[in-house]
Formats: sequence, C-alpha cells, structure tokens
Amino acid sequence: MTGAPLAMEPAQDRTAAGARGRVVDRVRPLLTPQFVRFVLVGGVNTLFGFGLFALLQATLGQVWHYLLVTVVSHVFAVLEAFLMQRYVVFKVRDRFLGDLWRFSGVYVVVLVANLVVLPLLHDVVGLSLLVAQGLFMALSAVCTFTVHRLFTFRRPGARDVSAVE
Repeated sequence: MTGAPLAMEPAQDRTAAGARGRVVDRVRPLLTPQFVRFVLVGGVNTLFGFGLFALLQATLGQVWHYLLVTVVSHVFAVLEAFLMQRYVVFKVRDRFLGDLWRFSGVYVVVLVANLVVLPLLHDVVGLSLLVAQGLFMALSAVCTFTVHRLFTFRRPGARDVSAVE
C-alpha cells in the first residue's frame, strides 16, 4: 500500500454533491442583502449591548443588582438597535413612532425572558454573569430577524419584505 487516497465511487460522488447542492439551495434564500445587513448590524448591536452590560456591571455591579444593570443596558441597547435596524437593515423612513412601539414591544418580551433566564443560568446553573448574558443574547438574536421582518417593519402591500432594499 502506498497510502494514496482511494478514489470515490461515482455513485458516492453524486450523492455527496447532491447533499451539498441541497444545503446550498436551502441557505441561498437566507443570503438576501437584507439578511446580510441584519447579521452585520446585529453583530454591532450585540457588541454594543453586551459591552454596555459588561461596562455597567464592572462599574456599578457592586452597587446595583445585576438585574437592574440588565434593565438599564437593555433600554439603551434597544434604542441603538432600533435606529440601526430601521435605517440600515430595513431601510424604512415612515411611521417612526409606530415602528418604535412595535420594536419596543418585541424587546419587552425579550427583556422579560432575559430577567427569567439570566438568574437561572447564573444563580442555578452557576455560569458567570457575562457568559450567561452572552448566551442569552446570542439565542435571542436568532429569533428577532423574523419578528422584525414580519411584524415591526412590515409595510402594507409589500409582497415580500425581504425584497425591501
């Protein structure tokens, strides 16, 4: 034996290529310019929100309970995220207050979940505050694109809001 790799049988090669093709066909619709902008802006929003939480926890965490730090950082992070998603991701200009109310409503649900999950991860499971908050933020970010696309920034008469550029 020379140690040379064995050639893949033609049937196996077609099966592997077919599986790759199916994965690409499923992922391709997600890669709309709007979704790519959402991921990039979401990264900035997450860094801002997490950074603010970490900063407040480091500076005021000895005085404020970590759940108060969570609420305060959440308010500022939501306002920043609203402006970025509104103008960069979904590129809408009308209905500012209506969009802000819908956006805030979505994040009130996220905040309530955060106030329940964070103590569970930190106090019960024993994760550090920053790790627990980071995990929660990553998981909640996965859900918000669809909610904002279909609810917060949806415009009447738009056939497919993902096509909004």
